[in-house]
Amino acid sequence: MITANFIVPSLFYWNQPFKQQPLTQLYLASIVDEHFQGRQIQTKVTDLRGLNPAELHLHIAEPSELFLYSIASPDFREVFALVEILRKKFPGAKHIAGGAHVNIFPEETARVFDCVVSGSGEKSLIQLLEDFLRGDLKRSYELDPDYAHTRYPFPRRHYLPREKIVRDNLIKCAPGVLSTSTLFSHGCPFICGFCANYNRRKSVRRSNAEMAAEIEYLQANYGVTGLAMLDEICIPLIEAESRPYLETLKKYKVLWRGQSRVGIQPDVLKLAREAGCLELNLGVESVSEKVMEIVKKRIKVEDVKAMIKNCKANDIKVYINLVNGLPGEPKNIVQMTKDFIEETQPDLVNLFSLCLYPGSPIAEHPERYGIDPTTVQKDYHRMNHLVRRFKDSQAQDDAEEMVLFSYQAEGPFGPAFSREEILANYENLQEFVISRGLNK
Repeated sequence: MITANFIVPSLFYWNQPFKQQPLTQLYLASIVDEHFQGRQIQTKVTDLRGLNPAELHLHIAEPSELFLYSIASPDFREVFALVEILRKKFPGAKHIAGGAHVNIFPEETARVFDCVVSGSGEKSLIQLLEDFLRGDLKRSYELDPDYAHTRYPFPRRHYLPREKIVRDNLIKCAPGVLSTSTLFSHGCPFICGFCANYNRRKSVRRSNAEMAAEIEYLQANYGVTGLAMLDEICIPLIEAESRPYLETLKKYKVLWRGQSRVGIQPDVLKLAREAGCLELNLGVESVSEKVMEIVKKRIKVEDVKAMIKNCKANDIKVYINLVNGLPGEPKNIVQMTKDFIEETQPDLVNLFSLCLYPGSPIAEHPERYGIDPTTVQKDYHRMNHLVRRFKDSQAQDDAEEMVLFSYQAEGPFGPAFSREEILANYENLQEFVISRGLNK
């Protein structure tokens, strides 16, 4: 019997890493267990969340034949360093990597790991494990084109202790509700310029029956009454799909939150609230339509205003994400943003600063967006846009880690802000958000 040990990185860039539950590792471990049925391979999940990145190896005392990692770009330096130490500690072990960073930088990761998996790795994972058992592990495995048509089990949670699965702070407006994270779909059909949607495709959603089975499992085994949905789009955009989905949620009387695309119709929002929706997080990104067009956000400011109004009318809390430093920002972007917030009165504002996240169109072609390519820093572990580090209770970020690039003074969209001006804009807006109590 060999051990396949799925490693969860520290998530050092989150101030509350236990709110980011390791569904990927739990999901992959569940797939392995279902396939091998406890024969030949046993699975383990080692949770390193919240630990000192320099001391992670101290928390891996037992040897495993296989160590498996799913790597996002901000994790890569930490994971690479951990692999180097574990090779000395357990010289006979093999190290296998998949995830977004592998897809974007396959050659870089192949130099560090014994095996890399490109694309979504459900079927590849089983194949490589069977090859390993035969002594024929390949250096790389690629996505099976039919993977999306094969159903896999939902992630079981027994690999970790209950306190790392169930939390009482995942839904901001309902503290004390016993909640856990879920992922009922993956993929996004949109390709915004700042987003690392490296494999754009139609959203693949589990069936309502499969979703119901997972909720029943969580209620029976963990007493869960709340769900923090991690789907890129938590309410299906097609109304014929959204209604049976919401009716299924309504049946189980769970409270939930998630991220939504702007444009959900009022009657669907009404049903969502009846089905337990308490909070929706909207990716607004900018209040300038010129900027939205440049980054291909494909929504209108008036649509955002209508969505916020309709959410409030249905007693759903609205959290909006805004990205500072996007290309094409007008000189009065700070005042425009303040005016928008004052008019729409969201319940919370998440203010981020643009980073050139690997795999995003802006990172792949910075010059097209007026960015001087020679100024782009590639310290991926310092990313602050889609993954963000908080320094204190007021969410003030270290300015030196905020903007890792500079715009050309005169770019394709007209005069651009300097790095110093972008930082000043961020600080101005963050002070405004804090003064209004919209950062908590």
